[in-house]
Amino acid sequence: EVWSDSKTVAPYLKGLPSLFNFDLGYLITDVVKSGNDTIGLVKKYKAINDYYTSITPDFLDATFVKNHDQLRILSELGGNIEKAKLAAGILFTFPGTPYLYQGEEIGMLGQKEDMDRGQRESFIWAEGKTDPLQSNWYNARFSTDKTVVPFSKQKDDPSSIYNYYKKFIAFRNSSKALTQGSIEESGLQINEVLNFTRKHQQEECWVLHNVSDVEVTVQIPDHLKRFTTLVYQTQNASLAESAITLPAYSSAILK
Repeated sequence: EVWSDSKTVAPYLKGLPSLFNFDLGYLITDVVKSGNDTIGLVKKYKAINDYYTSITPDFLDATFVKNHDQLRILSELGGNIEKAKLAAGILFTFPGTPYLYQGEEIGMLGQKEDMDRGQRESFIWAEGKTDPLQSNWYNARFSTDKTVVPFSKQKDDPSSIYNYYKKFIAFRNSSKALTQGSIEESGLQINEVLNFTRKHQQEECWVLHNVSDVEVTVQIPDHLKRFTTLVYQTQNASLAESAITLPAYSSAILK
């Protein structure tokens, strides 16, 4: 870990083949918080990636949204679970090896307080601290079984944030385009919809994330009509003829 911007991080890649990409974490957070991609997330990521590659061509990009030194992503997003899910969805569809900070997958909260303990509270396994795995080293203020649905209740709930993570990770792992492929701007500019293509050998996909709080319908332009099949979606995103309907904070992946 070198907690700094890409220009400071890059020289360390000569001796450390994998370093956390803080810049990407900040960019994902900014896009989800603002509800638009006016910053050009893919273009900025590619500039970072190209710079790292110029230093060490075989570097391994360690991507993440937040870590133990920062506000938890759900707290930074004002407690909005759908925004937190979307931030994870963006992470899972970008290049690199994604890292999760424990508790993100169940929607834990955390603020910078008491020597950072507020950001590092224990994972909530079950109600009432009854699970033998439950740590009790610190009297939590932000993530308790009253503010966070425990893992024991989320694991069998298909609509839980835990299962959002689990399903998205499983799909990512099934796709060489997502795990190993290149990333390119799609050529379609819609501020509310972060979208890009990923490609590995013969596998190619088009990824769309509606980062806004309203439904958006995307008319598929001619240069993207090669993508005809909806292979993954969240929030009931749908494909009909030449249009994709994206509910607020939803994602869709086409091949």
